[in-house]
Amino acid sequence: MPADRGSSAPQAEGAAAGAAGRARSLVLLVITVLFLAAAWTYVAWPWISGRFTVPWDAKAHFQAQLDFLADSIHRGESFLWNPYIFAGWPQIADPQSLIFVPAFMVLSLIDAAPSFVAMDATVYVALGLGGLALLGYFRDRGWATAAGAVAALSFTFGGAAAWRVQHTGQVMSLALLPIVLFFLARAIERRSFVNGILAGVAAAFMAAGRDQIALLGLYMLAAYALVELFGAPGRVSRLKGRCRRSSPAVSPRCSSWPCPWRCR
Repeated sequence: MPADRGSSAPQAEGAAAGAAGRARSLVLLVITVLFLAAAWTYVAWPWISGRFTVPWDAKAHFQAQLDFLADSIHRGESFLWNPYIFAGWPQIADPQSLIFVPAFMVLSLIDAAPSFVAMDATVYVALGLGGLALLGYFRDRGWATAAGAVAALSFTFGGAAAWRVQHTGQVMSLALLPIVLFFLARAIERRSFVNGILAGVAAAFMAAGRDQIALLGLYMLAAYALVELFGAPGRVSRLKGRCRRSSPAVSPRCSSWPCPWRCR
C-alpha cells in the first residue's frame, strides 16, 4: 500500500500541473480575444460608426445588389431574377449578387433596407472572424499566442483585406479562407468528423462566391490537404490500416472507392 501511495503522488502532481497549465492557457486565450476585440473596434470604428464608408465598388455596385436582395425578400418576391436590368437578369447566376454569402443573406433577412454602416460592419465582422480562426490555427500548433494575435490583426486589416475591401465579394471569400483552413487542419490532425463537416460547409460557401479569390483559396486548401494526407512518412500505410479495420458494413463500400488505399 505505501508503494501504491508513492507511485500515485507523481501522477497527482502531473495532473495538477497539467490542469494549471490548461487554466493559464485559457486565461491567456481570453485576454488575447478581448485584446483583438478592442483592437478590431478601434481600427474599424471609422466605418462601423458611419463616419466614413468603404467607397467605390462597395457602394456603386455591391450596395445595390444587397438592397435588391433585402427588398425582394421583405416584399415576398423572388431574388433569383432581377427585372430591373435590361429586359431581365438571372440574378442567381451573377457571382456578384451576394445571394450565396451567408452573412449578407442573414443581414437581408433582418433588415429590409441595409444601410452603408450595416454593410461595412458585416464585412469587417467577417474579416474579424477570419482573424480569430487564424489565431486558433496558431494555437493548435503551439505557436506563440502573441504571434497569432499579430497575424489575426494583419489578416483583418492589412494586405489584401485593406487593398481589396471595396471588392466586397472577394473580401468575403478571403474572410472564409482561414476559417476553412482551421477546420480542415483539425479534421485531418484529429480525425474529427465534425470538423470535417464544418470545413466542408465553409468551403462550399467559399466556392459559391465564384470569384478568383475563392478559386485560388480552394486550390491552396486542396494542396494543403493533399500534403497533410500523403506527405508525412507512413501516412498512407496508416490510412490503409484504418480502412482495413473498418466495420464489415463499411469495408465493401470502401473497396469500391477511387482511393489509393484499397481494402483487401
